[in-house]
Amino acid sequence: MMDAYYGASTVTLLAGAFGAALVVFALLPHLPPLYVKVWLPAVELLFALRLAAVWVYRHGARQRFGLLAWQHLAWGATAVQGAAWGSFSALVGVLPEPIHQMAVLVTALVMVAGSASLVGALPVVVPVFGILTLAPAIVGLLSWGDGLHAFLAFCCLMFIVTVNFSLPRTVQGLIRSLHSTAQEREQVLAHLQDAERMALVGHFVWDVQGGHVTVSAQACRMLGVPAGKVVSPRDITQALAAEDRERVTELIRDSLTQQQAELRYDARVVSVRGEFHVQAVQRAEYSDDGRAVRVMTTVQDVTRQVAVQHELRDLAYGDPLTGLANRAAFQASLASAVATCQGRLALLVLDLDHFKSVNDTLGHDAGDRLLVEAATRLKAGLRQGDGLARLGGDEFAIVLPVLESSAMAATVAERLIAALGRPFRLGELELYVSCSVGIAMYPGDATDADSLMRCADVAMFDAKSRGRSGYQFHNAEQSARARERVRLDGDLRRAIERNELELHYQPKVRVSDGGVVGAEALLRWRRGGGALVPPDRFIPVAEDTGLIVPIGEWVLRTACETAVAWNAHQPPGAAALKIAVNLSPRQFWSPHFVGMVRAVLHDSGCRPEWIELEMTESLLIDSRGQVAAILAELRQLGFTLAIDDFGTGYSALGYLTRFPITTLKIDRSFVNEVATQPARAGIVRAVVGMGHSLGLELVAEGVEDADQAAALRQMGCHLAQGWLYGRPVPRAEFERLQAAVLGPSVRGGNVAGEAREATALPA
Repeated sequence: MMDAYYGASTVTLLAGAFGAALVVFALLPHLPPLYVKVWLPAVELLFALRLAAVWVYRHGARQRFGLLAWQHLAWGATAVQGAAWGSFSALVGVLPEPIHQMAVLVTALVMVAGSASLVGALPVVVPVFGILTLAPAIVGLLSWGDGLHAFLAFCCLMFIVTVNFSLPRTVQGLIRSLHSTAQEREQVLAHLQDAERMALVGHFVWDVQGGHVTVSAQACRMLGVPAGKVVSPRDITQALAAEDRERVTELIRDSLTQQQAELRYDARVVSVRGEFHVQAVQRAEYSDDGRAVRVMTTVQDVTRQVAVQHELRDLAYGDPLTGLANRAAFQASLASAVATCQGRLALLVLDLDHFKSVNDTLGHDAGDRLLVEAATRLKAGLRQGDGLARLGGDEFAIVLPVLESSAMAATVAERLIAALGRPFRLGELELYVSCSVGIAMYPGDATDADSLMRCADVAMFDAKSRGRSGYQFHNAEQSARARERVRLDGDLRRAIERNELELHYQPKVRVSDGGVVGAEALLRWRRGGGALVPPDRFIPVAEDTGLIVPIGEWVLRTACETAVAWNAHQPPGAAALKIAVNLSPRQFWSPHFVGMVRAVLHDSGCRPEWIELEMTESLLIDSRGQVAAILAELRQLGFTLAIDDFGTGYSALGYLTRFPITTLKIDRSFVNEVATQPARAGIVRAVVGMGHSLGLELVAEGVEDADQAAALRQMGCHLAQGWLYGRPVPRAEFERLQAAVLGPSVRGGNVAGEAREATALPA
């Protein structure tokens, strides 16, 4: 109510001040001097004070003094004003001329009527003002004592009752209704502004005929338009980024020309807050003749959503580790390059050699750093315009879009191989990593992106099979080998379930007398129940795919079961037969390797001294310090540990003292020339002497004739295996040979001779 009172006061008060001065000057010759000198200045001062109070109220002092103080001020000012006008209306009983009396009376009635509209919201103040103003006039009229003045007095009384008692209630109801509606409108507007601010949504309305735009508070903040200012459509478009203005303007013009009800568009806005993205939805209203009348546009700040979309796109098409494109992005760019290629195009698929051993021995953090550095070197070795991506793991792809000949692709491949051949420095470590590159040419090898990728993959695998650290172009023969490899992989995954794997056993004998002391278990695969697949064909596939881990467990379990069966039937006093089992590096580094070994021993009932675990020297290269701990645990369980193919790997003699090795197996490449090449014989003699000094058991591999056996016997080699003593045979065949020769004597019997005769044909 105070808002209504002080909101309507200015005009009414100014009119009252002017009316007071006007009536005084109109009656100036007939008024007592006191009214001219005192009453008029006092009334005008009172009007001025009330106007000052209105100004203070409207300029923010409402909250400072409180609503009750302003209400008391309104009551007091109205009462004083009523008393002042009452002193003026008393002139009705003083002025002798009827015309002058009527002038005073009409002025008082007008002031009372004006007060009803001014303070109608204050139910008590209006009657008080009316009584204070007209009561002196009623008394003055009655003082004349005639009927006419009495009738006028009665009319004034009715005026007070009607205007000052009944009308205020009506006015108050209307004011309250209007005030309530205004409050509701303000609340709705406030809620809308809050909602717009929270949702980062604003709106503006363009009056097309008037040419001006009404902008919401949030839209003002978003567009950088001053709040409360009347703006033009040009002001709105000027808030857009320069690159978007013409496009948006043309979109809006076309939509209005075509009388589209709705238009959606995206744009960038440049304001003091910087550049951000908005999404706009425009709805237009048209007159009957098709002209646009009113256009309302909502704008939403979608900067965060756009940033998230960019992040998702980067995740979907970028490699977070190296910053290169990923497989999905590369396939799209390769398809585009093939579609637009006018000449030759080369696709290179590059794979780091033995990268998994870096992860296994140094950890994935070192592997990641190696990949980042490799990506940097590859990028530096390419031309501008060449495409580079990381397909996954340690595999990269390069597209060379403009080539004069395939020789240029070979040059690039050689350059990249050389770049990756330089040592990598990872902290205090210095690593050497090679790579294998496969090259496919468009349109010679394939005419679409998918086929080209397959051809390059095949060529890369061919480069690996040829010794790694090189490149190969695709050809049809490669493709056939790759398809066979894929088929091998699929069949090998089902080999265990189908019982297609077999262990063949090659006897291990004493060189001194040829007595059998055990055997080496060798894995064989009878693919589909048919012919045996050579180990050198399927073992690398098992290593690359990780199938060697479950296959290795099957091998160990089967060997343990065989050892239990063999030693259960050994004659009293005979030495136990020991079975040697090869360990794959990938199997060795599996997380639960030692636990698996314990479980196999427990399940099979095998004694660990009946099993010898063989490993290559490369397995002993360990930067994490875990090899020694694992080997110590295996030795503590009771296994003997052998180094297979000794002399062909790192041959660092320090390993023989660091690790609990019990056996050295001399590689067949030295043994097969031990009787004919003095240099080879010297190497074998040195290994045998070193083994004796370290207390290691020595096993010669690949012994094929008696001269080799005699030379090894003369050198003091303990054990031997090879075709001279027997080829690898299935368990049943091995047991049959054992049963045939173990009857009278197990120590000096001619087991090896019988084995040679029985296994003359290849297994």
